[in-house]
Amino acid sequence: MPLVEVSAASPSVGLNLAELWQFRELILTLAERDIKLRYKQTALGPWWVLFQPLLSAGVFSFVFGRVAGLSSGLVPYFVLTYTGMMGWNLFSNALTRSSGSVVANAQLVSKVYFPRLVMPLAVVLTTLLDVAISAVPLVGCWIVYR
Repeated sequence: MPLVEVSAASPSVGLNLAELWQFRELILTLAERDIKLRYKQTALGPWWVLFQPLLSAGVFSFVFGRVAGLSSGLVPYFVLTYTGMMGWNLFSNALTRSSGSVVANAQLVSKVYFPRLVMPLAVVLTTLLDVAISAVPLVGCWIVYR
C-alpha cells in the first residue's frame, strides 16, 4: 500500500468559510436533530426556555431590586435582569454545549469527513433558537413598561 501523508496547508489554523458554506445543509440538519431531541426529552418542551429566564429574572429582581435596594436607573429592574439572563444563557449554553459536541458525535467524526466546526455551529444555532423563543416575553415587557 502506498503511504499517504496528510498535512495542513499552513501552520496557522484558518477559518475556511467557503468550506463551511458547502456544509450548510449538514449544519441545519444537525441543529434540527438537536432541537427535536432536546424538546422531545423534556416534560415542558420549549416552555422551559421561557420559564427558566423568567424565573431567574424574577428571583434576581426580588433579591437585588427589592431586598438589596439596588437601582437600575430608568429601566425597570425586571427588564434589566431578564435581558441579562438572556445574554448569559446564550453565552453559557453555547459554550457548554458546543465544547462537548465534537466528543458527543465522535462516531460521526471518525466515519465521514466534514469540517469539525460544523458541530459547534449547529449547537450555537439551537442556542440562538432558544434565545429567540425567550425574546418573546421581552417584547411583552417592552410593551408593558414602554
